[in-house]
Amino acid sequence: MEQHDPIWSGSGENVAFIVPCRDERGRRQQLTIKLSGDRVLVVDPRQQGWLLTPLQAGRLRRALQEVVLR
Repeated sequence: MEQHDPIWSGSGENVAFIVPCRDERGRRQQLTIKLSGDRVLVVDPRQQGWLLTPLQAGRLRRALQEVVLR
């Protein structure tokens, strides 16, 4: 059975939110989301990361919500 729901991983300061997904070729992947100080760190399967301020994270959330609800 394929995992669809995000899961928490780790403990203490190393807690991460793992989001199972697929890449453009349909291969299973995952995004890792965790806090880095006062910012949100999003890491893709190639280990490339993006640091978002709380405002930017909110904007990303809103954009994803808009895309899904259209």
